[in-house]
Amino acid sequence: MYRLNVLALASLCLSPLYVGAQAKTPAERLALARATYYTPTTDGLRTFDCQVSTNWKDFLTRANSGKDIADDNPLLKYLNSATITLHNALWSSAEVRWSEATPAPENLQESAAKMKEGITKMLDGYFKSWNAYLNGTMVPVPDKSTTISSTPDGIHLSAGGGGTKLDEDYDSNMLLTKAHVLMDESDVIASPTFSDTPRGRIISEVKSEVRQPPTAPPVFVTMSAKYQTIGGYEIPSVLHFEVRNLLQIDFALNGCKVN
Repeated sequence: MYRLNVLALASLCLSPLYVGAQAKTPAERLALARATYYTPTTDGLRTFDCQVSTNWKDFLTRANSGKDIADDNPLLKYLNSATITLHNALWSSAEVRWSEATPAPENLQESAAKMKEGITKMLDGYFKSWNAYLNGTMVPVPDKSTTISSTPDGIHLSAGGGGTKLDEDYDSNMLLTKAHVLMDESDVIASPTFSDTPRGRIISEVKSEVRQPPTAPPVFVTMSAKYQTIGGYEIPSVLHFEVRNLLQIDFALNGCKVN
């Protein structure tokens, strides 16, 4: 529903209302604003592959209430020996693969399995959210299910379909400031932050209030990223993931290849 409709956008931008780039209606303002956001998928980026690393000692220390983890800790040694790779498809989500030089010690196999599952779900969830900002989904081309209205601060977008309800607020500069995504299994209120770059506005941080299911108490999640240029595209180089009062971890993406 929210994918870029190239023909519709071209038709709209070539209409007489766009002579001199003078957008008059909220829908026209949104259509013009899409070009100000960095969307690498419009330039052909489909996927990228990277190696993933993190400071496992720092992560385990935080999980251990700040108590130091010895360098010869068996779980730390196992995690440091593992190789993690990431295949991210920008129109869907990420696939995380683990390879091990040696298996975890028998008494740590359950802990290691839970760690792998948790990190995999974390990275998958990160990119499900992040990709929506990089592929244009979060700044959609209006269709028949979309209502766009003027507000004192900018415009408001409301859309629904397929079990999803989306509400978004844009300021007077057509910067997306709030997105509310309601589904049967979750209720997410996101406050994104964008950085201005020569290529356009690029997503740099998203603070979210997450309820799973919608009736559950809120969990507050912060995701952010630094970027690197690979093959002419800007893709994340460092990911930060934080759940308030629970965990925080940074991932470095190295040796990346784009497709």
